[in-house]
Amino acid sequence: MPDDDYRGFLRRRDPDMFQPGPIVDGDGRVLGTHAGVAAYTVGQRRGLGLGQGSARYVVDIDAAANRLTVGPAAGLERDRLTATRVNFIACEPPREPLRVQARIRHSHRAAPATVVRDGRRRGRGRLRRAQRAITPGQSVVWYRDDLVVGGGVIRR
Repeated sequence: MPDDDYRGFLRRRDPDMFQPGPIVDGDGRVLGTHAGVAAYTVGQRRGLGLGQGSARYVVDIDAAANRLTVGPAAGLERDRLTATRVNFIACEPPREPLRVQARIRHSHRAAPATVVRDGRRRGRGRLRRAQRAITPGQSVVWYRDDLVVGGGVIRR
């Protein structure tokens, strides 16, 4: 982004992404209203406008329903993911779990994991330890030492 304002860019391209909608907790109780799902990211804490009290983080974004779900920091921790548009570059798609190092975003430190093919161009990853904010739409890249084994787009 030339001006570092991705929200402004998105607002100019598709103003409908900024329709207000509900902010709910894990039980579906409405806690407040958001300014449009495109203005938030999984793991975000600031700018929710929910007032004081216990810290809440965006744990899920449902763009189709125009809804944000918030919860405690522990709600961001997951040890599994599903990826689509998967490519295995350095090997045939594994039928059995393959030990790798998984990077779930650019700034993430790779973590021990296993990956296995799950149908055509899909893969399932399981991380040895839960990782924070495994986010749909971001890329996962699987490594063995310095070799890129493959990767895909995180779905869930």
